[in-house]
Amino acid sequence: MTALSAPILEPHNAQETTHWVSAPATRGTFGILLSCTLTLFLCLWSSLHLNIPHRDDGPKQNLRKVKYTLLALLAPELVVFIAWRQYSSATAVVAEVNKIFEVCPFPH
Repeated sequence: MTALSAPILEPHNAQETTHWVSAPATRGTFGILLSCTLTLFLCLWSSLHLNIPHRDDGPKQNLRKVKYTLLALLAPELVVFIAWRQYSSATAVVAEVNKIFEVCPFPH
């Protein structure tokens, strides 16, 4: 059994570099960039779990998710920072609530 591979049309010259390849004969640069960007966008879209939207948000929720997805695509460290800030804020709220209920517990 033989392996299939793309034919090499000409030997590679170390001084020559290919910058942009058009799409008609081979898979072009634009097609590769488009498929990579679309794949990244869809992966980020499905991995983002935003807060539960208000019932009046409607289509604004999708616009907000598009904004966060683009932010994650361009600056993923900001999304991680935002998640860390939300986690630390939630931890502080839990500690405060636990302190309140230790002082004045609910009657059972």
